This record gives sequence, structure tokens and C-alpha cells, in this order.
Amino acid sequence: MTYSEDESSAGIGCLAPGAANTEPDTITGMLMHSGFNNSASGQNQDGAPASHETLVEWYNASMIGNVSGVSKDDINAGLNSNGAGLGDYSIEISVDVATGGGAGCQHTDDGENVDYTIELLILDYTITEVKA
Repeated sequence: MTYSEDESSAGIGCLAPGAANTEPDTITGMLMHSGFNNSASGQNQDGAPASHETLVEWYNASMIGNVSGVSKDDINAGLNSNGAGLGDYSIEISVDVATGGGAGCQHTDDGENVDYTIELLILDYTITEVKA
């Protein structure tokens, strides 16, 4: 997810030092799939682009790469997970807006945009047994 701050300020009081400063908003993403759920949050500030990731792993990620002390069947079971990656996925995105402001300096924060990309990875793997 990527986002930036769109808060604006208006009023004579905004001329005071620091009065026009923006307040960070909290952007939260929740990803859900068949009991495998995760959420993550990030904040935007001062118009600078910001981002964060929300990940759900339904397989045993420790079985990727060079592993030892487990059988070929254990590796396959950890990565295949009996089809646990199949089915419906859903995502929820929320923005908790903080407008800030003060006497004579009104802030508005009416149009937060959150861009997101969804990636679904398919594990295509080969298990190679190495004899010591």
C-alpha cells in the first residue's frame, strides 16, 4: 500500500510557526484467507509518500531455501499445506484521519488515497536431496 498526506490548512492563525503542520493519518490493511489473517499499519506525514506491506503466508516459509534435518515429505507438506492457499481472499483498508489545526487555523483532510497492489504467489518448487 502506498499513500501520502493531502491535509490542507486555511486561516490567519496558520501564519503562526508550526500551526500549519499536518497531523499523520494511520492507514491499516487487513488481509484474510481461511483463518490465515494479518494486519499492518503505517502513517503518512508532511506530504511525503509512505508505504507498508500486509502479508499472509499459508505455507511454512522456513522450508524455502536450503533446509536440513527434515525429510522430503516434511518439506513437501510444509510447502503444499494440503491446498491451504486455495480459496477466497479478502482485504480491508482503513484510514484513521487526524486533522490537527488550532485557533484560527482550520485543517481539512477529506480525500485520502491509498493505492494498493495484490500479489498472489504460486509456489513452484523442486526438492533436491543432497547426500553428505
